[in-house]
Amino acid sequence: MEKKIYISCDMEGCAGVTSWEQTHYGHKGYDLALKEMTRETVAAVKACQQAGYQMTVKDGHEDGINLDPALLPAGTELIQGWDSSPEEMMAGISSDYAGAIHIGSH
Repeated sequence: MEKKIYISCDMEGCAGVTSWEQTHYGHKGYDLALKEMTRETVAAVKACQQAGYQMTVKDGHEDGINLDPALLPAGTELIQGWDSSPEEMMAGISSDYAGAIHIGSH
């Protein structure tokens, strides 16, 4: 069985995000906040992959379509959008995962 880690990423708790305005698409500061959320997510994915884990990332911010899949390390499964399930920001999580990481949660 492969070792798997699940990452749920959000924007509000990322480094340098200091206002709600920054977290809304098209608003002042959004591009910088998105770059930071992406940097933090990519760093976590790379570290986990180096440790031998298969990675799943859930884009849990607003509409769930913020992360650019091309910026994630190869082999990363990206879950985007909302599925109206009770776990929303953890959609797809199961007992198959060895652990979970929250990035930018608030």
